[in-house]
Amino acid sequence: SIHSTLLSSTSAVYTMINEVMSNKVTALDLHNMPSPLVDSVLLDVCHALALNWSVQRVNLQGLALGKTQGALAAVVQALCHKPSIHTLSLDNNHLHGHTAARTIGVLLVHTRSLKELSVAGNDLGDRATLDALMSALP
Repeated sequence: SIHSTLLSSTSAVYTMINEVMSNKVTALDLHNMPSPLVDSVLLDVCHALALNWSVQRVNLQGLALGKTQGALAAVVQALCHKPSIHTLSLDNNHLHGHTAARTIGVLLVHTRSLKELSVAGNDLGDRATLDALMSALP
């Protein structure tokens, strides 16, 4: 696992991206990476994840994905149809409302291997919306 404490510089992030692209990691932990760094490398991280077939656990906690238009959709697109992914943390990402909930729902429908999804600290809607999301898990 590559931990976010190592990911305080752009060069460290690109080292991690290369490892993800070459399927050398099974866990990706980017939680609490500084926002300016997230904004500058998010698309490259998503591209690397799209090419990776070995990642099982992804921690994207505290990256403020909800503050950047299209960020959550890019992450979901990168992770869809991954047969290896079983754990995803999207805690504390400023995700709000039904649009974010629907985007996460797309991930649940297309990533049947996902067994654990954490979305704590976000406001994805009422309890019925969250129950519908969680019922999509296998």
